Amino acid sequence: MRAHQIMTPQVITVGAETTIIQAIHLMLQHHIGGLPVVDAEGKLIGIVSEGDFIRRAEIGTQRKRDRWLSFLAGSGPARDRLRPRARPQGR
Repeated sequence: MRAHQIMTPQVITVGAETTIIQAIHLMLQHHIGGLPVVDAEGKLIGIVSEGDFIRRAEIGTQRKRDRWLSFLAGSGPARDRLRPRARPQGR
């Protein structure tokens, strides 16, 4: 199966200045889960999906960061449990 076989041929887009409420109404009205966001020239600049509305820091529903990402970023409880084990080089 190819993308063109399942794609939506009549694409509904929104502009960068479209409000979140307007985007939600469009998605509900057309039974779609995402909207391409285009600039004034019609060039794709992003995509808004249902998940973007669900995972919002402003309302406390953001996706939780994996522990290993926190560790790699240098923050969180994992970093506090590490003990320095560096050995001087060349000895």
